[in-house]
Formats: sequence, structure tokens, C-alpha cells
Amino acid sequence: MSRIVTDQENREVIASFFNTIESAVRTARCHMKDGAGSRPEVVDFMFAFIKSQAERAQEFKWPDPAARLAQAAHQDAALQKLLKRASKPTPIRARRTKQGGSA
Repeated sequence: MSRIVTDQENREVIASFFNTIESAVRTARCHMKDGAGSRPEVVDFMFAFIKSQAERAQEFKWPDPAARLAQAAHQDAALQKLLKRASKPTPIRARRTKQGGSA
């Protein structure tokens, strides 16, 4: 089933990817400290995890309001008609004025 993803859904998905990546960075930093609690394999795993999350996140695009407006304007028949009319050169007409004067 195909469905259109809304701008709000894109924002939420992208925000969740960033939250997940931030959490992975914090986890990796915790395991980078010296001492008995450090686990180098977790640091290595977090690099791979962050890479996979970043690749998946690129499937979603942050909404661009200017692009949405341009697309809507392109699909508006009345606006396109006005733009076409406005883009045509306008002939300049010289008006003759009456110079009334008695000699």
C-alpha cells in the first residue's frame, strides 16, 4: 500500500534519527573512558550503528516551504495564466494631447 508521507511525519522521523544518533554518541563516549567499565567493542559497534542510521535517515527529506510554495504556484492555473500574461511585452502607446490654444 502506497501512502504519501506528510511534512510533519518527515520532521518526526528525522528528529527521531537524530535523537538515536545522539544517544549512540553518548553511549560510545561512556565506553571510551579509561577504566574497568570501558568496552572498546561498544565504541566500534556505535560507529557502525551511527553510519547505518545516517544512511537510513537520508531516505527522508526535511520539508522545504519555499519548494512547496513554488510547486503549488506551478499547479495553480489562474496564477500561471497571470504570469504568462505579465511576461508578454506591453506595447507602448503614445497619447496625443490636445494643445488647445487660440492664436
